[in-house]
Amino acid sequence: MQIDMRGRQALVTGGSSGIGRAIAAALVEAGAQVAVTGRREEELRAAAEEVGAVAVPGDVRDRAHAEAAVRTCVERFGGLSTLVNSAGVIGGATTAETSPRSARPARAARC
Repeated sequence: MQIDMRGRQALVTGGSSGIGRAIAAALVEAGAQVAVTGRREEELRAAAEEVGAVAVPGDVRDRAHAEAAVRTCVERFGGLSTLVNSAGVIGGATTAETSPRSARPARAARC
């Protein structure tokens, strides 16, 4: 299946590795302008360079960083049409069974 993302702008959290990095690469390949965010700055910058994305280092648990990441997309790409929340992990429960309190470890995951 081929997806056409030309003319779209995407922000991918957890973009330094794993699923987030793979999604960022796929979005770039599909023609989107992509920014990736993550806490591990060195790995994030390397991943962004490799896949052709813009690195926005920081922690999405910090509201100011999250707002800055969106602002970066709007300023660099002229908008933001797609958000992929790939930061963190949750294990042992479904999304419906996960409370904000029990999700704290996921938000603290290395992304």
